[in-house]
Amino acid sequence: MHSEQQHLQFDDLAIAFLQNPDESIAKTLREAVSNLPDFEIAARGLADLVRAVDRGEEDFAFTHLVQQRKALFLSPLAHQLLSDGWRRRGKSDLADLEQRLAAASLAVLLESGDGSEGRPYVVLRVSDEYDVLRYLSFHYASQGVVSLTPRKDVFISSNGGRLFFEFFQGGVL
Repeated sequence: MHSEQQHLQFDDLAIAFLQNPDESIAKTLREAVSNLPDFEIAARGLADLVRAVDRGEEDFAFTHLVQQRKALFLSPLAHQLLSDGWRRRGKSDLADLEQRLAAASLAVLLESGDGSEGRPYVVLRVSDEYDVLRYLSFHYASQGVVSLTPRKDVFISSNGGRLFFEFFQGGVL
């Protein structure tokens, strides 16, 4: 029953987030997602699924995305891939839902900070960093880890511009 209660709580949070994607709901969801047993900051599984899509293995990737959707929640990339998968299956209502989740997830990433060292973007996964970089058209020449506790990364452009990211970990920034 405890697992069922957690499932309902997560679903309620997801619905609330979709209705009002603000930072307070996003923070609660970040905590819920980061505490899932199959959550991983590196999101290697997501990277593997992107490569599978690139190889034309969309069905394989989609099946795994659906299975991992909670651990990948708030990932703009994962929601976009799910949207594409639902659309290919003729499920436009689910595709539209995932598209809205992708947009809302990106919006809360962008609202979490300004990319400065003092107000870094707050991310759950490495792939979230790249979603922000892609959205901002920030072309980096190098990147590095600024600190490990909490983990903070920096991306540096060829003209010296810098964007900072901090990883959310179990309610601790």
